[in-house]
Amino acid sequence: MKPNRTARQAPTWGHILTTYARTGGGTTQRRKLIEFSHKRWAKLRVLPVDRTTGIDFLDVLARGGVSTSMALRGVESLALETGLLTHAVLPRKLWPKYTPRPKRAITEKEHRLLWSNSLKPSWRCFLEILWETGASQSDAASLRIEKLTCGVISYERCKTGVRAAQQISPQLAAMLAALAGGRTKGFFIPQVQRMLTKDRSHQFKRQCTRLDIEGVTLHSYRYAWAERAFQLGLPERFAMVALGHNSPAVHRAYCKNAKVVCPSLVGFGSGGGGEEVNACARGQKNLERSQLESQLAGSAGEKPNAADSPT
Repeated sequence: MKPNRTARQAPTWGHILTTYARTGGGTTQRRKLIEFSHKRWAKLRVLPVDRTTGIDFLDVLARGGVSTSMALRGVESLALETGLLTHAVLPRKLWPKYTPRPKRAITEKEHRLLWSNSLKPSWRCFLEILWETGASQSDAASLRIEKLTCGVISYERCKTGVRAAQQISPQLAAMLAALAGGRTKGFFIPQVQRMLTKDRSHQFKRQCTRLDIEGVTLHSYRYAWAERAFQLGLPERFAMVALGHNSPAVHRAYCKNAKVVCPSLVGFGSGGGGEEVNACARGQKNLERSQLESQLAGSAGEKPNAADSPT
């Protein structure tokens, strides 16, 4: 008798969605799972990969937004890289085009206004951490007491796991010590840490609306820190460590709107008002030369000691 050979089941998009949701960090995985839990993915989930047409993709895109488009692009790329697809399902020109919203850094005046109108000390400290360290909202809320040593705060980023560390000011250190209240372990701000990311964003948005501040989010604090560091001339490698960036290109995108003013060339070189500076430099060199000559003359004129004289 011939063995009973069951036909191999054709892979569906549900397998690819499950595999794609496992990629990335913890927060990225949770964001993907939330997106794939919507009903707009139900029809595509059970559809075989080899029977999919561009109409099926357009149906999913019509029911979603930017996050749906990004997730579907990632799913299609994974299917192409694993060999389940031989060509793209939807031509590139048919993908929806979204105009990204302008992103800007929060100004110091806006930050001080938000800080002064915050009633809870925990939220005030949260905003101050964002302003001084440039950490993301998840990283700032998850700072631990045991990670603060000798004025240096260090942490592993929630999104990528990359280490970030920087020295904090005495004012922020005193504020964190007051929040710790004698504790040696745990989160600095457990009230804010227990909040969901969307809840922190909504609270910040409500506060901005009440104070007539537009165009900023909690992520604007990272842009503000990167721009201030660029304006002050902080080396890029130090700024990347402080923000937990792996890519120089990503870091430069954060500080691209920084306004740097070149200092005047007066006083540099030989022309254009630099005679005074050159004269001062020559006078300083002459003074150093005369001091050195006097020291050499004094050492040459010293009499030898009796112990050094020949017998």
